[in-house]
Amino acid sequence: MNHPWLILAFVLAFAAGAIVGEWDGSRRVDLRWEAKVNRQIATDERAARARATTNFRNMEVAYRANQLDTQKLRDAAARADHAARGLRDDLVVIRQRVAGDPGAAGYAALDTCHAVLGDCSERYRGMAQTADEHAADAKLCIDGWPR
Repeated sequence: MNHPWLILAFVLAFAAGAIVGEWDGSRRVDLRWEAKVNRQIATDERAARARATTNFRNMEVAYRANQLDTQKLRDAAARADHAARGLRDDLVVIRQRVAGDPGAAGYAALDTCHAVLGDCSERYRGMAQTADEHAADAKLCIDGWPR
């Protein structure tokens, strides 16, 4: 009669070993799966950091280019301003040359030209400067946008 208890003990030990082995095997599968997921997460994070770095560098390049373009626009505006002032000064010189002319019509025409040229150049300069600033801002937005 000792045999049934021995057989039962053997079956229970075998079943316990199978259960423990099954748990251990599934745990190993879980650990492998978790390691694979962690590797994928790390790869994705590295790729995201690389994209962010590239985007930041592109924005820096675009910002520097924008600064250069803005300086070029300021220089062009200064040259245009200098040219307009030169034209106004030329009109003043012409007016002084014709000072001996007794006709008031000549003075009136020169004064009108001087006023119109001054008004036009001021308005054009302001409009051109605003347009250049908007164009530079738009270019910065386009160039700095992540690709």
